[in-house]
Amino acid sequence: YATEHGRANVLWPLRYCLTGKQKSPDPFTVISIIGIPETLSRIDTREETLYPHVMIHMRQLLLALALLTVL
Repeated sequence: YATEHGRANVLWPLRYCLTGKQKSPDPFTVISIIGIPETLSRIDTREETLYPHVMIHMRQLLLALALLTVL
């Protein structure tokens, strides 16, 4: 998805969604600190107002990663 739409077009909305700031650590660092449950909660809270198409793909990816860590 990021290759198709450009990394910046995917990662910046995710970064902003997770931190509420335009400049912050990369989203992968933030996710590793706050954890997947909090990440999903923040995406759910903001996905209607901030790039919903990007957040839907991010949510699906994070759910897949969460399942892999359980297995």
